Amino acid sequence: GKTKVKIKQLNPSLYKDKEGNNVQAPTATNENMKGVTWLLNTEKWANLKNTVKDEVKGEINYIVGAPSLEMMMDSYNTHYGLTGDAPIQGDITSGGERKKLFYNYAGTSSTSTNGYQVGPGTSSEYSNSITAYYTVQTDPDIDSMYYPGSSNYYCLASPSADASGGVCFVSNYSGGLVYYYDRQGYCAFCPLVSLKSSFELELKQSATP
Repeated sequence: GKTKVKIKQLNPSLYKDKEGNNVQAPTATNENMKGVTWLLNTEKWANLKNTVKDEVKGEINYIVGAPSLEMMMDSYNTHYGLTGDAPIQGDITSGGERKKLFYNYAGTSSTSTNGYQVGPGTSSEYSNSITAYYTVQTDPDIDSMYYPGSSNYYCLASPSADASGGVCFVSNYSGGLVYYYDRQGYCAFCPLVSLKSSFELELKQSATP
């Protein structure tokens, strides 16, 4: 139904193999896909329209509970102009330059996890559980989607390859990372609002302290 459409829109790698051929996405029998299905069920989040100004309500296509891993990483790379190959792990240091974020859907019909691996890992190109080590830095204008701040975590609407029970999430640890979610009680939501193309947004500069 509609939820499956949203999963495909926000997690297109779920429907492609490594050669780019169409495949059947994992079902909601895995706990991680149950979480993704719930996060992307527009009916569960429709009441959030009531929290915005009246002039905005009519411009909303839909609201879901979280952006996907692909959306978060693709937008981060685009926003900061990060291109090219995956960074070398030895180049990732505390206080260093931003590095390109990347992902790989590693699940197959023969595995139980059926989720995303992410990079750059701290010791290998891909890692099931940690990425962006020391590379995701806070931004004065665009912040919480990429770096949620001290002691904050938010879920992503993508299954993690680390565990069949986990979805990916973003935390503040080590300058920002994507990690698997294993039902910690402190993981919050960062709702995704889809606006009509006719709606114009204005980015306001942060106040100078």
